[in-house]
Amino acid sequence: MVRRDFLEILKNECNNIEKYFYLIHTLSDVKVKIQKDTIDNIISGFNKSDKDFDFDNEILEARFFNENHEYFIYRVEDGFKVVTTSHNCCTNDGYITREYLLNSRFSGSKRMKLIFREYLSYEDHLAYPSRTCLYDIREVY
Repeated sequence: MVRRDFLEILKNECNNIEKYFYLIHTLSDVKVKIQKDTIDNIISGFNKSDKDFDFDNEILEARFFNENHEYFIYRVEDGFKVVTTSHNCCTNDGYITREYLLNSRFSGSKRMKLIFREYLSYEDHLAYPSRTCLYDIREVY
């Protein structure tokens, strides 16, 4: 398999026309973007604020998401892989929405909630979540 680095996947796999939130798990931290932006602007922001950050060695997994798509980028032995989910493709069997308050460390003075969708599948007449995707970040009023 050809090694794929993190920023290469962002540039080549993610739709740059749309704007995304992100949630990134690193070896020592969690990074959350609560304002949507394009992939090019996100990468530009990484280059300005995280000059010394080694993306390829520090990142465990990352999710770039909006109401239409989620790109789940995760570490494998020789680089990263990406799983793309379109929220429109998975709604035939239904879904459950779950909401979680973000710690003020990530949202500052605003109260924000992270919204997940658990897409359902059925086996022997029993429902189970076949896929869990990040869907949105919204302010709590």
